[in-house]
Amino acid sequence: MPAHLASWKDRLPSYLRDIRFNFYRLHLCYFVFTILLSSIILYGSTTNGNSDNAQKAFNLRYIDALFLSASAMTNSGLNVVNLGSITGFQQAVLFVLIPMGNVMVVSMSTVYIRKYFFKKKIRHFLQHSKAGRQVAKDIERDSLQHKNDGSSRVPNDHAMTADLRNRKSTKKDRSPHHLTHYGGFPLPWESPSIRNFFHKPFRRLRRPPHDEPHNYLSFKPALDSRGRFLSLDERQREELGGVEYKALHLLGWLLPIYLLFWFCVGVVILVPYSYYPPLADVIRTSQPGNLEPGWWATFIAMSSFCNCGFSLLDQNMIAVRGYDLTLIVTGALILVGNQLYPVFLRFIIWCLFKLVPKDSELHHTCAFLLHHPRRCFILLFPSINTWYLLAAQLGIDFILWAFFDILNIGLSAIQSMSAGQQTLVGLFQSLGVRVGGLYAVLISDTAPAVQIMYLAGMYISAFPISISTSEDVSSMILSL
Repeated sequence: MPAHLASWKDRLPSYLRDIRFNFYRLHLCYFVFTILLSSIILYGSTTNGNSDNAQKAFNLRYIDALFLSASAMTNSGLNVVNLGSITGFQQAVLFVLIPMGNVMVVSMSTVYIRKYFFKKKIRHFLQHSKAGRQVAKDIERDSLQHKNDGSSRVPNDHAMTADLRNRKSTKKDRSPHHLTHYGGFPLPWESPSIRNFFHKPFRRLRRPPHDEPHNYLSFKPALDSRGRFLSLDERQREELGGVEYKALHLLGWLLPIYLLFWFCVGVVILVPYSYYPPLADVIRTSQPGNLEPGWWATFIAMSSFCNCGFSLLDQNMIAVRGYDLTLIVTGALILVGNQLYPVFLRFIIWCLFKLVPKDSELHHTCAFLLHHPRRCFILLFPSINTWYLLAAQLGIDFILWAFFDILNIGLSAIQSMSAGQQTLVGLFQSLGVRVGGLYAVLISDTAPAVQIMYLAGMYISAFPISISTSEDVSSMILSL
């Protein structure tokens, strides 16, 4: 530790000296510090109203500023004051906070952190190890040979023998041992036919990954039921670390491009459309303050993409629900920004895998990401899990959409809309209310049964962050 840091640490209280700032503590400090700082900025800028009348009409309290900052940073979308009542600068502060706390941006930071430590470990390994320098020379020689003849490398006999032995060990039945009950009567769901009916669709998730052809490793790895590498020697760990670093490098530019691309698509469509005279008139006159249509479109694009639920219009999307393009674009941004983010990300990597030349380094890197997604990114899942996510998401949205149209029959607030508008609003509600926080109809105007369905939908986690845990202990960071 540097001398100036050591002296600074000695000045801390004894109970703070032994605290290690791991990722989780840094994550907590990042959110707490950002929320506190932004709340001070929001509260301090209250005196800079757009006009004297506006300042007299509304004054933001600090507790409200703190709540708004926390709501924007956590993307919860709850607000205790109408966002149309605060100043333009305060709206801009919330606009910046929304992506800063978004799950995509936070998870993206783990990629850069892992990439940094990979680079640091590789540099130290190459500088202080003869074996490391030899590995670098071998990789460089193999890459040149691969470019010349395009031939794939063949694993040695020792690796094949070890892989065969490990593969045999992974084929054992890994099903858990259940308790044996000697008393009472069997429950209905303990019937073998019922148990097989419900367990069959998910049995494939527990099967060991099947062998897939690849050229990103010189050896054929043995995997366990969760896709983790087994029995790697030192040289294989070093080679695996190099492949992981390339995958992290690819994700390092792919993830921000994904975020910026979809946000720009929403802005490019919504901003010009917001100046459509009838829509612009609604945005400007639906509430005091003469809201600028272009600023509203930019803000709603960010809010819907990050699934925050904030809207500069006091009526959320109710005032603009008669303009179908706004609902279509914001609904699509809700999907690509949160609910189907892992699906679209894997689809993009799969497209790159299919489009680039098969002998290119990018092709091998994409293959590694597709075969071992959880080693590199927490929100990238294997193929079968991604398909289940897509089916679950679309199924839940379709059910909520159908119940909206069926259970709201006879309600004046719903029947006042045309059939086409009612269908589109129902679809938007199924997308926005559960996770996006945006709504085109007041929840209180819907049937009680629909409200219960929305409540149940909110509790259903269709975004399976915990679908599998990245516990791969054979990572290069842990092995060197």
